[in-house]
Amino acid sequence: MRKLREYPKHAALLSVIGLALFAAACGSTTVERAGAVADFDAARELVALEQAALDPYYGRSDPAPYVNQFAEQGTYFDPWSSGKLVDDAIGQHLLSFEGEIPLVGYDIVAPQADVYGDTAVFTFQVTTRDPETDAVLTRWNATEVRVRTGDDWKMVHAHWSPRVLPSCSFNTAIPGCVSGEPEVNGEETRRDSPDGPQY
Repeated sequence: MRKLREYPKHAALLSVIGLALFAAACGSTTVERAGAVADFDAARELVALEQAALDPYYGRSDPAPYVNQFAEQGTYFDPWSSGKLVDDAIGQHLLSFEGEIPLVGYDIVAPQADVYGDTAVFTFQVTTRDPETDAVLTRWNATEVRVRTGDDWKMVHAHWSPRVLPSCSFNTAIPGCVSGEPEVNGEETRRDSPDGPQY
């Protein structure tokens, strides 16, 4: 297998750098919005933390570094969690994926950190890609709530959901429907395969 490409280095960081350059042109690294501060320094820190978790997640099928970024008390949702998970149940759930996660490349897209005091709401998207063909495999929306503890940002909540449109059979008026499947940005959205979920 070809060496996994470091997609986040040229996707997430470029997004954050672009926002930071805009802010710098305005003389600030923060922007006030709706009671929060869009903090580009915090966004860079959070992207680096996310990469430190997702590199082994997608590169070694190892979810432990992601689990270790949670605070002792937290909540979590994903498509396989069967509802909200709390505290120790988060680690038990995520660690059950070990060895089952396909080895893929990934992009972190459109990262944003809105900071309320010592709390950051970190929103971003993740696109996974076949390391051989570069074809898009899955697209995810993610929200994480992190609390600053010293020099670190500990997660107290995370929610991951696939970017899948409702089935065309549910509403035939959905734009982009082709052959009974929805499309996103002109590409068919991959659903769970017969071989199991796409992590």
